[in-house]
Amino acid sequence: MDSLSLLELLEDEFVDEKGFAKRKVDLNHCLQLIGELKSSLPGCLKEALQIISNKQQILHNADCVAKNTIATAEQKARHLVSDSETMQLAQQEAKKIVSRAVIQRDVLIDKTKTHLETMFDETEQFLLGLLSMVRKNRQELRSVAFN
Repeated sequence: MDSLSLLELLEDEFVDEKGFAKRKVDLNHCLQLIGELKSSLPGCLKEALQIISNKQQILHNADCVAKNTIATAEQKARHLVSDSETMQLAQQEAKKIVSRAVIQRDVLIDKTKTHLETMFDETEQFLLGLLSMVRKNRQELRSVAFN
């Protein structure tokens, strides 16, 4: 069961249909839900770490693509050098290819950064929501009087 569902079940233990705190709370069920919630949170954290790992891999791949493109351009330039005029044309073409490769790499890096920033923002908002809900539930638990 996901973290949000667990938090909703936990909230249901403390709050009735009208939004008021319940007088009787099944503490064993609450403790069970809290245990399940603790178990599910490492999954969220693992997912965040996987996002970071993916970012590194994407940046590495973009760099490799750019380096391969540059290497291909340099190789192409060496093959085009047969005489002075061909050499000048080859150098111009190589510079264009290298320039396009650098631009392509920069675009890929910018897109990756933007995508990862969005994913981090969403993950942060989700975790802040969970934290807020846990704090709210803790406050409500403290305010419940047991007879």
